Amino acid sequence: MPNRTEGVKTLVEEVLATLPTPYSEDVIDEVFLAIEANPTWLTVYNVLCNDLRSVTVVNQAVGSWTSKAVGRTGDHQVPSRSKLTESYSKLYPVVVLNREATVAEGPAGPLPLHAERPPLRVDEGGAVRVGKSRISLDLVIEQYENGMRPEDMVRAYDTLGLADVYAVIAFYLRHRDEVRAYLKRRAEEAQALRAKIEAEHPRVAREELLARRRARGTDHAPTGQ
Repeated sequence: MPNRTEGVKTLVEEVLATLPTPYSEDVIDEVFLAIEANPTWLTVYNVLCNDLRSVTVVNQAVGSWTSKAVGRTGDHQVPSRSKLTESYSKLYPVVVLNREATVAEGPAGPLPLHAERPPLRVDEGGAVRVGKSRISLDLVIEQYENGMRPEDMVRAYDTLGLADVYAVIAFYLRHRDEVRAYLKRRAEEAQALRAKIEAEHPRVAREELLARRRARGTDHAPTGQ
């Protein structure tokens, strides 16, 4: 039985053939960006979305076929730069370091150096959380930028792990532009939500509240007073 996403596989293979190698950990995002920038590929992508009746299915297939083609896996979701998808998985390579053994030390086996995935996860509301805690990436970066040390953060937020905080800061320093873009988008979304709430439920001035209280007092006052 043919795979219903074979067309996506063909598209991904064509795009990957044009990308520079070795592929970066952001290769899935680069595939989406290449499709978006190429009118022919974009047409094929739109046709696939229509045929499969789901943009989500096509986007998941793009990620899956890209992962298989480059021989990497990854489950760390980050915001995408492409307009075709909101997020993608970084695909980290596995590096193996072989060390020549000396006579005195005896034979040494290969040391597997796996690229560390940042301890970040996207919750059901779309916010990025640190480790197993409910502490957001926004808060950790804000405190770091304000001069707070990782050790101080762990003392202030006891659900955080020290290694997780250091790993998140290292991730931020390596991907400062992407993280700042994410934080900016989060701040804009929060501001838009606040504006919507205030528009639907306007604040009542203190003077008006006092006037209402005085009015209620007058209404309940005994007759003749």
